[in-house]
Amino acid sequence: MAPPIALFRRKPKRLAPDQWPLTLVAEQVAAAYMTDAEGDEPRGAVVFHLDPDLLPENWEEVVRLGVEEEGGEYTGTAEWIVYKMEFVEDDRVGLFMDHDATAVIRGVWATNSLTEAQDDARAWVEGTGEEVFRVPLDSLPNIFQYAFMTAAAGREIELTGAYFLWAPAEIEPDTEWVAVRKFPTDVNQLADEGEWNLMARVGVEELLARRGW
Repeated sequence: MAPPIALFRRKPKRLAPDQWPLTLVAEQVAAAYMTDAEGDEPRGAVVFHLDPDLLPENWEEVVRLGVEEEGGEYTGTAEWIVYKMEFVEDDRVGLFMDHDATAVIRGVWATNSLTEAQDDARAWVEGTGEEVFRVPLDSLPNIFQYAFMTAAAGREIELTGAYFLWAPAEIEPDTEWVAVRKFPTDVNQLADEGEWNLMARVGVEELLARRGW
């Protein structure tokens, strides 16, 4: 009888985040939080895991050199990153004219504790005084998703037709029509007017698939 064949799991290739596929960036989301979709100026937050097992072995040295080249003081690297986002009317120029999704990012905070990261993310969203929901990444408005993905990946991301789309994260397979919303709403339309519309499920899925995550 032939000896048993040993099976070895291939270790993931260690790459800097700006070389990660967008699908991998999305997989590293540990938590996301959001206010009610009907709010005037909604907030969201994403807790991102900068997994040491996926980073180059010299990652800390790379970061240190980058900080010092910019004239900053290196204080170490962190494993959990919180991206805090909010939309206000003044963001329209960045979002519509400059096509810069990161215009909605209000802050980035880093820690080595997942619990602290989640508490900080929730506290940011709770600052609106509205109810906070823990949601999948895909439940956030797409401008928030684009903002997070651009910042976390550290590179330009091509904008698609989903840029101003807000769609549910989970779509039932037997559902032909999906309630979606344009977000932000048009400048002459109040946020609480909703602007929800029915869109064919296949069309929504195709738009979301084109994003790359």
